[in-house]
Amino acid sequence: MISRRVVTVLVAGFAILGVACSLLMAVSMLVAALGDALGATVLRWVACGCGILVALDLVLLVVALGLNAIDPRQDENEGQ
Repeated sequence: MISRRVVTVLVAGFAILGVACSLLMAVSMLVAALGDALGATVLRWVACGCGILVALDLVLLVVALGLNAIDPRQDENEGQ
């Protein structure tokens, strides 16, 4: 069984990384509009990396919740 703490960290990480990715993309566009092409490129790549972390976090969250759903020990505890 996956602990509640792991699931909580995955949910919080998903929210924080999602916001961070959006902000990085917005700042990248702002920097590009100001004429700094190199800075915009760097920020865009960092945002893409953050997006990959969001996707990985989502996959891990689905796996953790799936493992919790099929845990046979949980069914034994419900009868008590």
